[in-house]
Amino acid sequence: MLRAEYQDIYNEIFEYQEAPMPLYIRDDATAELVAKLAKERGLTKQDAVRLAVQAELDRTREAKPLRERLREWREANPLPPPTGLKADKAFFDELSGEGE
Repeated sequence: MLRAEYQDIYNEIFEYQEAPMPLYIRDDATAELVAKLAKERGLTKQDAVRLAVQAELDRTREAKPLRERLREWREANPLPPPTGLKADKAFFDELSGEGE
């Protein structure tokens, strides 16, 4: 079953009446994936590529920006409260056992 947002693309594919243009894919693994999608959906290879590319463009457009994902992560993982300790050379020397 197609997701609702792709139904219009699917319908447009089957209403397309022009002669198809050859599609040449040099990578065998990619060509096999296209053929598999086309067979599962009952589409031509060209229409399968078109549907997959449109779906990826939509997914990319809907993805959250990195800034938003980082903001959410920071809210879920806040920094510990300040200790008031000074993080200078003496502090790190003491941590490593070199300080006296």
